[in-house]
Amino acid sequence: MKKCEDCKDKDNFVAFEYNCIHHNKCLYKNYDHLLIKNYFDYFNQKMTEDEMIYFSHEIESSYLEIKKKIESDYYTFPDSPSIFIEMLKTINGEIFKKTGIGFFGKFREKEIYFDVDAHHREGSKPEKIEIELTKFFNDYFLNINNEQWNNEERFLRLSSIFLETFFRIHPFPDGNGRTGRLFLILMGVHSKKFYFERFDIHNSDEKDYLKALRAAHKFYDHESPSKRKMAYNLLIEWLKSKLTHSDEFTGIEEPPIR
Repeated sequence: MKKCEDCKDKDNFVAFEYNCIHHNKCLYKNYDHLLIKNYFDYFNQKMTEDEMIYFSHEIESSYLEIKKKIESDYYTFPDSPSIFIEMLKTINGEIFKKTGIGFFGKFREKEIYFDVDAHHREGSKPEKIEIELTKFFNDYFLNINNEQWNNEERFLRLSSIFLETFFRIHPFPDGNGRTGRLFLILMGVHSKKFYFERFDIHNSDEKDYLKALRAAHKFYDHESPSKRKMAYNLLIEWLKSKLTHSDEFTGIEEPPIR
């Protein structure tokens, strides 16, 4: 894996392909750099800073539109693995539809690394993405009972397991974080009791989010039962800070973490 000389920020939590994205001279510090790389590949040309700003605004606008749709019961919670997978593709495609890049809403066909801290992690092999998402749905959503939807502790654990697993599989070329968090909002709407409405972008909050995800990635399959049990604790704590009960839900529109 190569990185260019300007890639010095070790706190970025990003997905990138094996070759460094040096074309944009590390403007990804302010904009979505993988989207820029995909733009290069798709249109065979560089992206200007004005285009990056435009894309960023369009993506954020689309995210908020989808969030509003979910909160208004536009989507029905999937009842089969195939519908689950199709819904994830639909959400991912909707996030990026205004950018004009046509391959969003489709699973990636290349291998990637995600996270650039000391523990580089590889996403699922492209040919295993659908298999692993199907297994997740069958293991956790297929026969889910009302207690898991209505009990806060169980709901938060289920939510944390979904978010960690989805991000670890990393099914899409880009937008996995946004797609996963939008699906969490759908889970809350489906529960009719809990809502995730405060996925804000404050730096201190984002660091807690990344730290929690890294801990879950590191320990979810640890050989020690005690460490496996605590793998999701930080993520549960972070998600709880975003949780609103149905009688307190306001539908406040806030930008997503990028």
